[in-house]
Amino acid sequence: MRLLMMCAIGVLTFGAAAAFAQPRPGEPTQAGDSARHPSLFVSPMGQPFRANASGARGIDLWFSAADTNYDTRISHDEFIANANAFFAMVDSNQDGALTSAEDTAYWRATAPELVEGPRGGEPIGNTLAPPGPHVRDNGTHQIVTTSDVNIRGSHRSAPAERPVGAQAYGLLGDAEPIMSCDSNFDRRVTLAEFDACAERRFAMLDANHDGYFTPDEAARYRTGGSDVIQVSR
Repeated sequence: MRLLMMCAIGVLTFGAAAAFAQPRPGEPTQAGDSARHPSLFVSPMGQPFRANASGARGIDLWFSAADTNYDTRISHDEFIANANAFFAMVDSNQDGALTSAEDTAYWRATAPELVEGPRGGEPIGNTLAPPGPHVRDNGTHQIVTTSDVNIRGSHRSAPAERPVGAQAYGLLGDAEPIMSCDSNFDRRVTLAEFDACAERRFAMLDANHDGYFTPDEAARYRTGGSDVIQVSR
């Protein structure tokens, strides 16, 4: 009987240790495996991509989709074409303008964590500094200002340093990459406004100004070395 009890305790102890030893999402599964596989990536213009069963990450899938001539880089024209194709996806009533309702409906259907908060997915984790500056508005609201987006929200006691919306899942740190393109503040984003936004963002991504966005340039926004993009066909 004593031997049986000792065996049972040993099995339980081993099971508990194995459970605690399971890797968390995004952690290496084997020694020496340093690759992270984020479950969600949001493109610079706001399109969500999720890692697939074959191991391609969201960022790999976006890069492969935008790189239409298969030269392992995204040209200016390819970037704009990719943005225009995404615009048509979000423009559900095909009236040539995107609204917050269309934006939210699209995200809720494809990436609900962007509007409802994280659900356990591993963000891509850009390495840019938090957006700033933070400005108090009459003591009750906080305005977070970046080069491409203004977000107003109820002020809480702690500084708003945690990523908001799409900030944690993309390259440029935009919380609302679609509606932030509304340059005339009429609560609608026309294709012209969206293209102008795409022009600005491509210029930011194209660090050496050679007309292309490459995997090496993507490494400026990521941790883990220069071999960031894995293009597959």
